[in-house]
Amino acid sequence: VAVKERGKDIIFLRRIVPGGTDRSYGVHVARLAGLPKKVLERSEELLKEYDNDNGHVQQPVAAAAPDNMMGSLFGSSIANELLKLDVMSMTPIEAMSALYKLQDEARKELGK
Repeated sequence: VAVKERGKDIIFLRRIVPGGTDRSYGVHVARLAGLPKKVLERSEELLKEYDNDNGHVQQPVAAAAPDNMMGSLFGSSIANELLKLDVMSMTPIEAMSALYKLQDEARKELGK
């Protein structure tokens, strides 16, 4: 996929081009997907370590991050609410409303 880079920001040009890439854009995709800032920061650290070691990570990823550093991707209350939803029987408006509510709860939990 063709991309345009401006500093730390990228724009996906929505164009498939032949060949590969010498970079990983996973962290950028995660940022666009709205992953928590702590997760993105830790991902960038790991990517730098990986790049500095020519693609060889010296220690397992799980050992690199203490349990209290990143926590759960979703707070337990949000995960419980997600599990309660019957998304297959919801109307699009009901689904959007539930998603808005969960997003608001996530912002509050992350202090945003």
